[in-house]
Amino acid sequence: LQEIRILGIALVFIARMWINLGFIGLGIYFVEFYPTKIRATALGMAISLGRFAGIITTFTAESMTITLGLYLYGCGGLVAFIASLLIQYDTTNPLLNGLK
Repeated sequence: LQEIRILGIALVFIARMWINLGFIGLGIYFVEFYPTKIRATALGMAISLGRFAGIITTFTAESMTITLGLYLYGCGGLVAFIASLLIQYDTTNPLLNGLK
């Protein structure tokens, strides 16, 4: 995979795109899940932790090969995907369903 540098760069770009889409989905989830009183704090904390992880990833990825970086991004994405499947709270407009 290291010999095909363009493919490695494209895969890293796609992985980072999906990570950013995950942050967008996380923001939507927080808006529906948390009560108004703690919504801003929870969303701010999630965003700040994500940005901090992005900073650490930048420094860590400089010393890695592309292959190792892809494995780490893939494993992190897989863990996040499994964690999102374990969420048991229904977020399909719980407030609007109570208005009927």
